[in-house]
Amino acid sequence: RNPGEILDHVFESPFNLVVFDAFCIDPGMSAVFWAELFKTLIFKCMQTPRSEKEKLIFSVDELNDLIQPKGYELTRKHSNVRALIEYNIRKLRKHNVTLIATSHRFTQLGISVRSQFSYIAVKKSFGWDAWDFLSKSLATQNNKVFWAILKDVTTMGPEYFYLFDYKNNFDKYVFRDIYRPKVDTVLEGVVMEEGVEEGTNIWKARCLRILRYLYRKKMMTEAELAQLAAVSQPTISRWLRSAQPHELDSWGG
Repeated sequence: RNPGEILDHVFESPFNLVVFDAFCIDPGMSAVFWAELFKTLIFKCMQTPRSEKEKLIFSVDELNDLIQPKGYELTRKHSNVRALIEYNIRKLRKHNVTLIATSHRFTQLGISVRSQFSYIAVKKSFGWDAWDFLSKSLATQNNKVFWAILKDVTTMGPEYFYLFDYKNNFDKYVFRDIYRPKVDTVLEGVVMEEGVEEGTNIWKARCLRILRYLYRKKMMTEAELAQLAAVSQPTISRWLRSAQPHELDSWGG
């Protein structure tokens, strides 16, 4: 819920994975979250002295789901935060942050965003997007080269891609795709803490520990805890007095 918490721990390990929009029924919520994440990142970058800045690679899958050209936003929330995200993306390059992003189609990203990338990798593409991008990137090439590459881009296999730099230098590369076994993932079972018998609800134990801590150490009243947990005061009273020993063992009872 607080993007700042993510960035506080981003350098604790070499890789960090943030999955947010997969759990959002409202796609607008995702746009607001990522807008806040970009804004917090820029704020931290600006507050960090240059001598203390560390190299950070910020990779975003399907950036086109966050920002679209003006007038084509997915929701009203996307429209409200589009300018904020674009503004912060333009600021990233000044603060030792490298941005990597994917997009389904070139035109789904505005030129103000596309111009921030030094390199563009083009995989198999069709339609107007491919023609529009190649016609501009290959403006100094003759017609034979242009049509040959356009045909190749629309027919080449998934392991190939063309890489263009900011000077429109380009070359074709091959990168073998990862092995993708055709199996279904089956999820079953209950996640439990060590030493807790099967069938115990792990979140109940953790919530009880938090409530007891706030009650005893922070001197919060039962009424305040009830308001915090969105339950009645009698329910809080019952929870505080009916905890099982294994649910409170980390506090020594």
